[in-house]
Amino acid sequence: MAAPTKYGMLAEYQPDVESIEVYEDRVKVFLVANQIPEERQFAVLLSIIGAPHFSLLSSWLAPEKLSDKTVNELLDILKAHFLKKRVTIAERYRFYLRVQRPGETAIQFAAAIQFAAEYLGHIIDKVGLHPAPEKVKAVQMAPEPRNITEPRAFISVLIYYSKFLPNLSVVLSPLYRLLQAKVKWSWSREQSEAFREAKSFLQSSTLLVHFEANKEIVV
Repeated sequence: MAAPTKYGMLAEYQPDVESIEVYEDRVKVFLVANQIPEERQFAVLLSIIGAPHFSLLSSWLAPEKLSDKTVNELLDILKAHFLKKRVTIAERYRFYLRVQRPGETAIQFAAAIQFAAEYLGHIIDKVGLHPAPEKVKAVQMAPEPRNITEPRAFISVLIYYSKFLPNLSVVLSPLYRLLQAKVKWSWSREQSEAFREAKSFLQSSTLLVHFEANKEIVV
């Protein structure tokens, strides 16, 4: 919903319409033009960015309060999220469309594909496609969550590799329950066991092998 003021209106952020950098500039111009006091600027931003983005900020910052952040800190958090998301989507698009170019040797093409895959957290070798070892190691070293924000980060990494992890949702179900609305944070033995199982699950993740027409296909 737009916020009407002396100098026009500022609509909520729509990622499909404009970049986060452009929106950041518009927010800052809007605040200056309307002479919004610094102590009220964060409240103005939170009232106009839209419910989805407000909820995202709340979940990312929990247990901290949004009111403890400046408008620049809030914009930086949004910018980091949307810029990373945009770059990853673009790289994934290039990866899947990449073909061997005229004059490019097989070795050069393979190196380019390998680089793109590693950027997206995967490794391609002569056997097939699998998660990058350093990503798996990072998950293995992750400590048990201490607040509701940390399980979200852990789950998001595993979901990214879900194609290698059949029945992942079953393994993570105790963690998902913690993220439900109006559920009080309580890290119990059940969550601890699910957390450890999810780690070992990724460690022994399925390998996606290269297609070979002469081999049996199992559906």
